[in-house]
Amino acid sequence: MSHRISKHRLKHDEFAEDMMRTVNFVKRYSTEVLAVAIGVLVIAVGLVFISQNRSKSEQTAGLMLNSAHGAMMSGNFPQAQEGYREIATRHGSTAAGQEARIYLGNILFQQHDYQGALKQYRECAKSRPKNPLLLQAALSGIAACLEQEGDFAGAAGQYAAIADRMRKEEYLASDALMNAGRCYAEAGQPERARGSFQRLIDDYPGGPLTPEAKAAIQMLPVL
Repeated sequence: MSHRISKHRLKHDEFAEDMMRTVNFVKRYSTEVLAVAIGVLVIAVGLVFISQNRSKSEQTAGLMLNSAHGAMMSGNFPQAQEGYREIATRHGSTAAGQEARIYLGNILFQQHDYQGALKQYRECAKSRPKNPLLLQAALSGIAACLEQEGDFAGAAGQYAAIADRMRKEEYLASDALMNAGRCYAEAGQPERARGSFQRLIDDYPGGPLTPEAKAAIQMLPVL
């Protein structure tokens, strides 16, 4: 009498064998499997913790920024400065921290601490703020500090970079080109100055700074 094995029985046996292999695997490598499971759990919990911490950091930095702004508005500049510095130090990667760096940089600039201001502007730009106005303020601050420090060529390069970035914003771009030309002239690079002024004239012919750029070209030395 032949014993034929049905497909159903065959599948059942294969399933049983798979289960036994799985049990043996777990018995043999139970420590490793548990370690991996715990590792995955730790990573998941860590990601949630980081997300919650970032949210709390944003909220805390925002409250601190409002307080520093209040001190500034009331004329308590030392308290405002200290508040902005604390935010920048503790929450520099947040949006409020980036804004605090700009305000702190502005205060230091007014105090003629150009190196201190330059550090704050650079840190803000380095953090790549999503707000384009903050990035614009940071880049402009860097250029202004370099100019005050006598690095006119460096300042001109920064202003030219701003003009490239803000090309669609006529007033901001033309103002940056005007400043670039002026700094190139101060750096003893009249041809580069001429190029900046001419670019302003060509790109924004009807702009309010175009007559000023034409006059500036006339005052450049002819080589």
